[in-house]
Amino acid sequence: MGKALDLKSLSRRTRAFVGWAILLVMVFVVHGWAYHYQKGYTREEVSAKDYVKMDFNDSIYPGYIWLYIFCGLLDAMWQTAAYWFMGAMSNDPAKLAIFTGFYKSIQSAGGAGAWRADAVGTPFMSMLASTWGLLAAGLIFALPMLYSRVKNHTELEDEVVARIDNDGHVKDVKELEK
Repeated sequence: MGKALDLKSLSRRTRAFVGWAILLVMVFVVHGWAYHYQKGYTREEVSAKDYVKMDFNDSIYPGYIWLYIFCGLLDAMWQTAAYWFMGAMSNDPAKLAIFTGFYKSIQSAGGAGAWRADAVGTPFMSMLASTWGLLAAGLIFALPMLYSRVKNHTELEDEVVARIDNDGHVKDVKELEK
């Protein structure tokens, strides 16, 4: 993901859309793969006393491990893209702090919700569907923001911190251009 987002041969806007498309494909590939496995068992089945747990010697074990690896890869790609997208929307540290704080608060709330859903015995398929749906919806909702906010070059009008004088007042752009 980092390589795609840092390709100098592509404009910043193009890289943003390429990164978004890569994420979209990965979300559906990984969750489609997970759905294939998830159809094979339920929370009730794995809670039964006679349930036989998988062992690393089982023939199906490598497929599950590869899925686990790809889930981690998707998470790393998502995090990389999220911070790159935020950074591409502004060079203003104050704006970036707000973007990052908002993102981390939503992410933390989602993590707490997932732990709670597991604790109350939410069906595995429901948890998979909610994760898949939230990631897909997040990408769809991010697309207009990428379209409207990611530009090939940052304009001085968008950079508040760069225009603050020694007294803490924000200078007008025309004043700085003199």
